[in-house]
Amino acid sequence: AAGVRIMRLWQRCEIPCPYPLFERVKLEVEAHEGQIAAAEYGAQVDMTVRIPMGRADAFAVRLTDLSSGKLVPVDAGTEYLPGPYKR
Repeated sequence: AAGVRIMRLWQRCEIPCPYPLFERVKLEVEAHEGQIAAAEYGAQVDMTVRIPMGRADAFAVRLTDLSSGKLVPVDAGTEYLPGPYKR
């Protein structure tokens, strides 16, 4: 009843994001089965996201396309962490 979490390798990315693109970026993170690990709100939103390995390249291309080249995720390493609960 508690569910199962699968351990997987995640690509961590830093993304400085202007507010008008923030919701679109959140949707892209979800579409690529990623997670927002942290967000700092100031003049822009500085996001740390986790994307499953194997999807990180497609995420970076999609993010660059949707922002007309303004957003380029910066590689911040990899992490071995559990994914979301599956029931």
